[in-house]
Amino acid sequence: MKITHVFAQNFCKFYGKNTLDTDFSMKTVLSGQNEVGKSTVKRIILDVLNCHDENDREITGIRPHDENGVEIDDVDIVRAVTFEIDGKAKTLKKITRQGRNKDGEVCSGHTDYYVNDVTYKMVEYNEFINDNIADLKILPFCLNAMTLLLKSPTNQRIALSTFFGTHKNPEICDMFPQFAELKPMFDDGDVDQLKKVCRGKLNGVGGRNGSKGLVKERDEISTRIDTIHSTNEYTDLAELELQKKTYEPQLKEIEDKLSDYNKILEDKQKATEDIMSLKFELSDMERKANADNQKKRMELQLQIDGFDVSIRKTESMIRAGKASIKSSEREIEDCAIDLAKVRADWKKAKELAFDESSINCPMCGQRLPEDTIESLRTDFSDKKLKKLKELEDKGNSLSSDSKELKQVIEDKKKEIADLEAELKELTEKRDTVANKFELDNIAKELGMVPTDVDMTGNSEYQALKAKIEEKEKALADENDTSELIRKLKNERSELLRQVSSVDAKIELGVANNKRIDDSIADLETKRTDLNQEIADWERKLDLLKEFTRKKNELLQADVNKYLNFATAKLFRPLLNGDTEECCDFVYNGEAYARNLNHGARMLTEVDICRAFQKVANVNFPIIIDDTESVDDWRIPQIDNQLIMLKHTQDKELVIENMEV
Repeated sequence: MKITHVFAQNFCKFYGKNTLDTDFSMKTVLSGQNEVGKSTVKRIILDVLNCHDENDREITGIRPHDENGVEIDDVDIVRAVTFEIDGKAKTLKKITRQGRNKDGEVCSGHTDYYVNDVTYKMVEYNEFINDNIADLKILPFCLNAMTLLLKSPTNQRIALSTFFGTHKNPEICDMFPQFAELKPMFDDGDVDQLKKVCRGKLNGVGGRNGSKGLVKERDEISTRIDTIHSTNEYTDLAELELQKKTYEPQLKEIEDKLSDYNKILEDKQKATEDIMSLKFELSDMERKANADNQKKRMELQLQIDGFDVSIRKTESMIRAGKASIKSSEREIEDCAIDLAKVRADWKKAKELAFDESSINCPMCGQRLPEDTIESLRTDFSDKKLKKLKELEDKGNSLSSDSKELKQVIEDKKKEIADLEAELKELTEKRDTVANKFELDNIAKELGMVPTDVDMTGNSEYQALKAKIEEKEKALADENDTSELIRKLKNERSELLRQVSSVDAKIELGVANNKRIDDSIADLETKRTDLNQEIADWERKLDLLKEFTRKKNELLQADVNKYLNFATAKLFRPLLNGDTEECCDFVYNGEAYARNLNHGARMLTEVDICRAFQKVANVNFPIIIDDTESVDDWRIPQIDNQLIMLKHTQDKELVIENMEV
């Protein structure tokens, strides 16, 4: 397959009389200074084939410009490329036309597609290219090696893997048993995605809100453990136990003293009890000696108080009777008031008459049915009679209560009169001369009876009293041990408080130490789990790296099968024993992107394009840029059509068809 003819009208520089209309041979050189149209010819070929440029950008900016750089409207942009396919000429043509809106303004244009002047829809046009020339996905790589070489190394590997790779991820896992566990993981993404997941788990996903990662989490736990150890937050239980032991001899000494003093106190208590027993005996002697006198005084006092008691009792009964009369009189007044109200209510009830207006309907004003009217009258009469009966019963009850109260008053008045007569008689008896003389004699007799018997002459009483005094003196002369015991108990209480305080500190210390140990143990467990998890993810990452290396080896071998001059290198060894993914094309030991000369670079570019063409099973023209430094004899002798762009001092585009 080759390009035999290229035509362009109104395409960028090829405007007006400057129409491109030229044949192409198996080796065609486009030369001239910059901006004379060399790259434009390449763009025409790419545009006709509906390909993007080598930077994977859509072909744009095809409209011609005037001398001021302003786009020229109302011109049709024509570009056509004739291909020789299997000995037959096929001309692919695109015409971009502009339209105008109802206001006459130029609007966006549309493009028509042709094959041998037969109109095609864009979809049909693309299908023709796919079926008769090459798959549009691979076509740019077949045409110009820079389509691959200008991509990033990662995207270069993706392109090579897409078109040259013969081993899919699951297949590689089946080929190499060490990768068996990776096979199910590929359902969740490709190798790079899985590596990203592993690195994200280990080191975090990044970003302000990203995860910190397992490694940082493990390191933070280690720092927390070290901090706990370095701050020494443990409670010194041994020191507290030693402090507690210092109180034991002091407590023993106090307990011993208390035991001794309590013995003394018990002896004193017994002596006190003996004294109390003797005093009870002394008091009993006094009580017995005074018993006759007390009896005589009580009898005389009763005689003196007899009349006064009777008089006070009678007076009290008279006062109670009078109070009862006043209460009954108030109740009679209340009854009279209630009775008057009942009589007034009865009179009003008696005068009530049936409301004749009620026999009419309150809604429509019509007379109610006779049976309803009769029912209303009967109900009114029943209620009136019932009310009158209730008032009569209440009035009768009040009249009866009033009569009973009046009888109570009369009975009380008679009772008070009898009591007043009795009071008068008692007073007269008390005040008679004879009785007064008798009372004065009784009083004198009472004054002669002594309140206390003189025990001075009682030898038994005096001996007992002396014995009590002797024992009390002996008890008072002894040391006062009670105060000493109180002081010792206070000292003991203070020591026990201190011991209790230490015990509380020990209890808190035990809990604190356990909390710290539990915290450290929990952190150690978490760290162990994290170490295991980190090891698992690191192993997966290492396995993925090894898988990538192996996949790159296989891909590298697949690519190099199609290269004749250059060699593809998809990974390079690192000093740490690991490998680094790359994408280099090496010719005679030199990488394309570094020190390779123009001739070797051209040969490498041709080799890359031919490799893609072999995969696509096509023979297609190859476009090569920057060939000005390449000697003619260095141009590779291949069966592909070569279109070479060369920078010269020519001010106009020169198209030269060279002999093969």
